[in-house]
Amino acid sequence: DHSLNLPICHRNLMETNPYQAPANTDAFPADFTEQAVGEPGICQLCGVFQGSKKPQQLYGQPVCRKCYCKFINRRQASYILDSVFWNVAIGVANMGLGIALVASNLQDSFVGTVASFFGWIMLPVFLVKDGFSGYSPGKLICGVRVIDRESGRPLGFVASLMRNVPLIIPIVPLIIAFQLNKGYRWGDRWARSKVIWNKYADRPVFARELIQSE
Repeated sequence: DHSLNLPICHRNLMETNPYQAPANTDAFPADFTEQAVGEPGICQLCGVFQGSKKPQQLYGQPVCRKCYCKFINRRQASYILDSVFWNVAIGVANMGLGIALVASNLQDSFVGTVASFFGWIMLPVFLVKDGFSGYSPGKLICGVRVIDRESGRPLGFVASLMRNVPLIIPIVPLIIAFQLNKGYRWGDRWARSKVIWNKYADRPVFARELIQSE
């Protein structure tokens, strides 16, 4: 359960003014502090002071461009990996099925029909890919996870199916790729889901939300 409570900062960090740019920006406390929550100029992920730089918006919270780009890249990479894994698995399975059917001396047309049907019945496997405790293979590798944005719990199979149904519509995956820059994409509304970055899972950007009727 990702009950995303902010960590209590250490005494020495509380005594440091987090709103002044340190002489060495690399030395800014990596551990997020209560004082940094919602403060102008502070990235709500890494906690680094941004000065006058215009922040990016992620789930409605200001973050630095570096964190913003890293998170979006991880999400895009996880989808690409999932697509590759799924297509490879389908290809290997179809090859094995085809060899078995050909060895049974069945007609080529029947073999092709069975292989095509097998590919279609495997489609739901791709749609529920985020239901394994909020992870798909790609997300696990890239360090991101899908949670219920109201309870903070990892996404289940039914919610994963609802979230990924739009992906079967042609062109929609391309549209979704451009929606990631704000955090939510098509399907998240239906499933009440959000993708979080495990490294910063305790940050307010990824906190649970009180959702009114939508």
